[in-house]
Amino acid sequence: MTKQEINAYLVKHCPNTEIKFIGAGSDSYAFCVGEYVYRFPRYDVVLSQYEKEARLCNFLRDAISVLIPNIEIQYKPISFAKHKMILGNKWHWHSLALFPIKQMRLARSIARFFAEIHTVNISKFKLESERVDYVEFNELSKMIAPFLSKRQLNFFKKKYNKIINRRIPKNDMVMCHMGFKGQNSVIDNKGNLVGVFDFGNAGIHERWRDLSVVRKGGNKWLYRQVVRHYEKLTGIKCDRARIADLGSIEHFIYKRWFHEDGTPRLSDTRIKTYLSRTLVRFYHLPTCCTSILYAWMTVRHAFIKSK
Repeated sequence: MTKQEINAYLVKHCPNTEIKFIGAGSDSYAFCVGEYVYRFPRYDVVLSQYEKEARLCNFLRDAISVLIPNIEIQYKPISFAKHKMILGNKWHWHSLALFPIKQMRLARSIARFFAEIHTVNISKFKLESERVDYVEFNELSKMIAPFLSKRQLNFFKKKYNKIINRRIPKNDMVMCHMGFKGQNSVIDNKGNLVGVFDFGNAGIHERWRDLSVVRKGGNKWLYRQVVRHYEKLTGIKCDRARIADLGSIEHFIYKRWFHEDGTPRLSDTRIKTYLSRTLVRFYHLPTCCTSILYAWMTVRHAFIKSK
């Protein structure tokens, strides 16, 4: 169904209720309907993801101290998932930078959320360990080769394959949220995390993936505090190098690069953006070098096309 068809359906079946379009993700449309959030799948396979998310939230609810959604799924006449809206304040990685006490509370509560979800007894939930679906380098190289020298491409290949093929210790395979950020969580007026939603990508993964999302947020002080409190709560020393590596290749997940039918999704501009960010981390360069690498790739690509 299109966004307009869904809106017409909601107007008809939810009379006298405020309806607001929230946004369109890669696999669903989301609407705010009164005090509920409705999500409509764009593909048939997405409904099974909603079902998994509903089971997972029910499994996690008693183990996590913040609010998480209680998801209901309707199958007829059309399929969608809905849950009551979790109330609180929206935030982003730098929103509390000028309020150190509130930012400290946010860091502590993020660390507590990760510690709680990572220590859930996963043997009680029938879910296999999941491998993140990265683009295979042989397929990726065809798209990035025009922007890199042969030497850079070989360096990228060595680093990329080393990161995605690393053997993960069994103790580091835990339940992860796999996408925590300000867009899918809320805080109270004091800065404490009070609710988390969007568990659609959650599953059994390497624990450092959740920490890498915080690192990618760019607020170094917040990241360091989250790591410090996470270590204190879990008794586990964080692998900072691994966290940085995972953050550097986050953009190379298959569905970011290709449509469902296997056709390329990204423009040259987006490819250069992803590459420049990743190479800055691979070469341990300051963030300001991102724009320099982007410009260099632009010039190189233009030169190759002119030949």
